[in-house]
Amino acid sequence: AESIVFGFNVSVGSGLVFIASGLPEDTTRTVVRVVDIATGEQRASLLPDSVMPAQRFGAAIAARDSTVLIGAPYFQGSTPPGQAFVFSLACQGDTTSDGTVDLADLNLVLANFGLQTLDGDANSDGIVDLADLNIVLASFQTDCF
Repeated sequence: AESIVFGFNVSVGSGLVFIASGLPEDTTRTVVRVVDIATGEQRASLLPDSVMPAQRFGAAIAARDSTVLIGAPYFQGSTPPGQAFVFSLACQGDTTSDGTVDLADLNLVLANFGLQTLDGDANSDGIVDLADLNIVLASFQTDCF
């Protein structure tokens, strides 16, 4: 009988824990779960577009800010074999990078309005202006995961 392994690889970043679970030798049934550390709530399940058996998706996980790299060392689509899949958990308007576009994001934009700073700069153009305010308002109350 096959045994599903929960947490055969784990990584932590930006208040989230990334947990590979499934059958390490059969990635068609392996998923990387994204769990909020503070609440224990599962926010997302990450899978590559195409998965084939024995690719070992989830064998390596690295997370920084809102970007996650998940390794599949036996991926056969390249020479030598192996591939890293990149997932972005960010969404436009989440200037605080907390996974939600809410009052905290709006307050950050308003507090820095007119300044040349990345704090509150939703479109990353170097200045907090009306374009950033519009992005936050358009995505207001959006859960990013």
